[in-house]
Order: sequence, then structure tokens, then C-alpha cells
Amino acid sequence: METQIYQHYLTMPLKKMGRWALLPADVETWMTEHTSHYFQELFGLPKGILNISTLHDGYMQNYVPTPFINKLYAKIDSLTHNDPQGLEKILRTFYGIRRQACQQVAINKTDSRLSKISTEELINLYKTNRDWVHHISAFDQFGWIGENYWEPKMKDVLVKAGLNPGSTEYHQALFALAKPEELSTTLMERKGLLSSAIKIKQGKLDLSSAAKKLTKQFGWMPVFTYGTPWDASWYEKQLARLAKKEEIVLSRDYQNLVDYKSIRHKEISRIVKAYKLTERDQQVFMDFGLTLDVRNEAEYFVSFAGLYLIPLYQEMAKRLSLSVDELRQLFEDEIVSALRGEIDPKQTIKGKQGIVAWGFDPDMRQRFNLTGEAAKDLFEGVEKNLNQAPQSKEARGVCASPGQASGPARVLLTPAENDRVQEGDILVTVATTVDYLPAMQRASAIVTEVGGLTCHAAVVAREFGVPCIVSFANATRVFKDGQLLALNADKTTIKKIGL
Repeated sequence: METQIYQHYLTMPLKKMGRWALLPADVETWMTEHTSHYFQELFGLPKGILNISTLHDGYMQNYVPTPFINKLYAKIDSLTHNDPQGLEKILRTFYGIRRQACQQVAINKTDSRLSKISTEELINLYKTNRDWVHHISAFDQFGWIGENYWEPKMKDVLVKAGLNPGSTEYHQALFALAKPEELSTTLMERKGLLSSAIKIKQGKLDLSSAAKKLTKQFGWMPVFTYGTPWDASWYEKQLARLAKKEEIVLSRDYQNLVDYKSIRHKEISRIVKAYKLTERDQQVFMDFGLTLDVRNEAEYFVSFAGLYLIPLYQEMAKRLSLSVDELRQLFEDEIVSALRGEIDPKQTIKGKQGIVAWGFDPDMRQRFNLTGEAAKDLFEGVEKNLNQAPQSKEARGVCASPGQASGPARVLLTPAENDRVQEGDILVTVATTVDYLPAMQRASAIVTEVGGLTCHAAVVAREFGVPCIVSFANATRVFKDGQLLALNADKTTIKKIGL
């Protein structure tokens, strides 16, 4: 069967969805048979993605079969054909599931008590955490795999309404109509920061108390799969920076967030009236807005669960005489087997020979793992096929957030390099996740090699009000670190203006 899986992915047209600084246990947050099960429960299709992790550098790459993308698009069509709100009803279940999930993952013992519980109790805490993550991540996967479904449909609506693609008016209408109904986690944190900064300037709150409160509320945001939470010192710096602004500016920005719903409603009403959009027209944007919201919030749940995973990882690694990074090179089932004494974790890691690949049979139901030379050969074969495939003419990317900016390029390959991004830099990377937030908060614009209108970079850029271009082919190689760039997101152009 190993040979069949090898041939299956070498002969199947694939779309490379990104390269991420993640280890196998991290990747299984989204890419395991359990996530495929939940995906099928929600959307009616099993999900079989090829994943390859190179352990020597800690990178993972995803490859989605293009026939599966087409099947997912057809499934969305069928869900909305007879019932225009068919997809909306499924997506709205996310919020109830998330409420349950947040309650359930936060049941860990305190760090000091973890060392005193039995192995099976530790395993149960770990499996509960991971199962809820798998459930929630199915929503993230839907938006990720289907991210290009909505753009042509929204474009058809707006063009028929008389808007010119590429114009500022077009992008303003597009992103206003698709704006989520509720404040995102990103904007909730922003609102909290602004409120605290105003009270500090008014002498109603001291810096230390405000920082501690924000840490408790939002410090988990950048954790993702295994990152470092924001602490009180982080928030003291953010508050000190905001406190330098005039109170009238802070109050205006804060009030805009307080009035988010009413502002959104007025913007949409104006556009609907001006361009005579029907309810069916509006449903396309509603579905898109929900898709990007549940995708974005699902990623934040991964961070929330990650906060409670950190002490579990530390305790499990201690019991197995491994470092946490070594533990993360195992699969979830291997971690459980190692804790039960059924396998030797060090030998299991050694047996991977620095590379592991896993995918599914053609029916996308049964999982298969490849290691060593088999995984290496598959990796080389898949990459060779991709490099030989015809290149898209749309190499300039997609406008994910309108506007213009200029500044030095700061090319990041992992979130560990966040500190290199200074105020006004243009962040250039393969793709962003929530652990890139510190860099994104300082960037004047964002450019990514992969992603669509629902991707993390796109959503956060629109929330921060900075220009963003996604799917700009080979951006991290085309642009040099420190090179001065002039970016026009509306026209998806980036001009090099020197070094």
C-alpha cells in the first residue's frame, strides 16, 4: 500500500498550500484522521491532505489534491442551491461548539498538580484537549481549502452592479459587505488595549494593573501550537506606546470599536441601496464573511487550547525524558503509546530519519505514514512535479486589504524572527499565523506568498487597516530584506525603489 500511496500523490494534481514552522504533533492539529472525520460530519466530505515534515529544520508543507478542492466547491454549490442559507446554518454551529470547547480544554490541573496525577489521567487531559482542537480546526480547514471559492462569485455580483475590479470603490464595497457581524478576537484585544490606555491617561488606572488584566484576558493569543504567551511586560510596552498618543485619537479609535455593529450595518445598507443588491447577492458575502470569521476564530481557539497544552507537553516530556521539541516530533498517538510504555520514543524519533510524510488513500479514508527514504522520495517527486507545472499568470497576487504603503521589506521565514519587524516595515513572508501577530502589529503592509481573502494575513490586515497582498508568488525570494518597496494593494503591484 505504501507504493500505491506514493504513486497516488505523484500522479494526482496537487496545490501546495504553504510551508510552516511546525513539527508533526503541531501539524496534527489540522491534519489527522480525526480532523477528517469532523470535516466530513460538518461538510459531507472526507479530507485527505498530504503533509510532509522535515525534522532537521522544523518545517512542514501541505499539498491538497485539486480534485478535492473541486469537490468541495461542488459541495458548497449543492448546499446553497435549494437553500441559500444552507451553508450559513452549518457555519453558525461553530460558535456553540467553540463555547463547549473553551470550557472543556480549560480543565487541566494546575502545573504543580500535573506531576502528581497518573499517566492515564495525563493522557485523558491531553486527548480531551486535542479532540476539541480537531473538532474546531475542521472549520479552519474549510475556509483554508475553499478560500478561492467566493472571490469570483463576489466579483460577478459587484461587476454586474457596475463596479470596476481593481478600483478603490470595488475593494471598499467587497470588504464592507463581507465584514463579520461581531468583533473578532483581534479587535476585542485592540478594544481592551485602547480602553486601558485611555484610563491610564486619565489617571483612573495604573499601568501595572492594566497590563496584568490584559494578560489574563488575551495573553494566550500568540501561543498557536507551542508559542510563548504575552506576559505583563509585553502589555506594559503596548500600553506605554499607546499612551503616547493624544487621548482624542485613542477615544475615537475606541468608539469606532464600540460602534462596530452600527457602523457595519450603515456601510452595508448604503452599498446595498446604491448598487441595488438582492438578498441572494448579499448571501454570497454573508457566507464569505462567516467563512473568514470562523476560520480566524478557529485559529485563535488553537492558541487558547495551546495555553493549556503547554504544561501538558512539559509534564509528558519530563516523564519520557525528552525535550518538548523532541516530543513534538512524535505523532499524537505515538505520544500516548510512549506514555503507556508501548514504544520507545527516542527510537521512534530516530526511525523517522529526519523526515515524515502522511496522507490518505484515494478515497481519503485511511491514513498512511511514510518515513526516511520513502518520505524523502515522495517529497522530491511532488516538488519536482509542482516546479514543472505551468505557472499561473496571476503572479502579482491578490488584494486582500486595500491601500498603499512604502517602506523597507522585512522578510521573515518563521515567527521566531518577529522582533526584526519595526514600525513602518513591510512584512514579507510565506504565510502568517497568529504567532506572527507581534510583527503584524508593527508592519505598514503585509505580503504573503500563499493565501486568499480568508487567510490570517488578509483578515488581520483588514482589521488593522493596513494594505495586504496575498498569493504573491515567491515573494520571500523576489524581495530582499531591507529593500525599499512601494506597494499598491488595489493594483496588486510592488515596486522596488532601492536598497
